[in-house]
Amino acid sequence: MKADQRQYVRVLSVYPHHRGFGFAVLEHERLVDWGLARLYSKANDEFLARVEAMIDKYRPHIIALEDHMNSRRGERAQRLVDTALGYAKFRELQPMLVLQADVRRILGLQDRATIHDVATRLAEAFPELTPLVPSKRRPWQSETERMKVFQALGLAIAAFGSRLA
Repeated sequence: MKADQRQYVRVLSVYPHHRGFGFAVLEHERLVDWGLARLYSKANDEFLARVEAMIDKYRPHIIALEDHMNSRRGERAQRLVDTALGYAKFRELQPMLVLQADVRRILGLQDRATIHDVATRLAEAFPELTPLVPSKRRPWQSETERMKVFQALGLAIAAFGSRLA
């Protein structure tokens, strides 16, 4: 490879939740794609098929997932993370487990920062996501699903940070 050519690394991050998953695809410092995928079955097969299709479409080098070992994530979300982790190893992709604390640290936020703070910081870095940032929620309100996109993007940013550090 010539000295002026850059080696591009593509990261696919997946953030499962009870209704589906948020995802983000980063190539170097460019946001390639993002979104929400709704799952209609509680079985892992639909989730795995959707992740497999994304891997085939984007051809990532790394798949970033949340390290749920010491988190309060639900059992289903933990099971989906484990499923994606196993599939990434099967496809010989480099899996990266990322802590939410690492996401906040890389973004320069305090440990007590909310997901809204994370979303606001990410929208500053990626202006195309600004319309997705909801207004700050009240304690009695549920978190909007759009926040899962920001959580997935945070995982991808942290995966780049830990790989490039």
